[in-house]
Amino acid sequence: EARREAAILTLALYPAILMRGHAHEWELQCTSVIDAADLLDDPATVATIRTRLAVMYSIQRRLEEATHCLDAALAVKRALGDRSGEASTLEASGMVLMQAERPDEAVELFEAALRVRRELGETFAEGITLSNAAEAHLRLGHQATSLHYLERSLDIRRQCGDLAGEAITLHNLGEVALKMDSYEN
Repeated sequence: EARREAAILTLALYPAILMRGHAHEWELQCTSVIDAADLLDDPATVATIRTRLAVMYSIQRRLEEATHCLDAALAVKRALGDRSGEASTLEASGMVLMQAERPDEAVELFEAALRVRRELGETFAEGITLSNAAEAHLRLGHQATSLHYLERSLDIRRQCGDLAGEAITLHNLGEVALKMDSYEN
């Protein structure tokens, strides 16, 4: 029971530690909690911690380590039948690939995440994934596809009342318009 509580505490502390720049301490804690969760045969907790650890690695530009964590987490999410977790992990993997300047591979993962999000009816998350896919398409020179994805994302964000997401999407639409030299909207 104490190990499970340690895992919950580690997950709860994640945002604060990340914001304060204490990533190294959190990484050490994660390693201990992953070991404990493995002993408890709690693969869902291990997968969640690996995903969060991957985000931290990504921020530190430790992309190989991030990819390794996400691959392991994805395998567990799939084995558990956690489709929503699968979509989130696919999307996180796509973001790591974007950092690694591999948008062609990222598009594939974003598209896979979009299929799952739509299957599950995760509209809010679909809006976020569409924006990420739009960025990957833009980096590949697919401005029209990027524009289409952003317009759909904007519709969803407005539908969900996501004002922050709407603002980001409007900014991204402006960036695409500039690249397309199209100011009609």
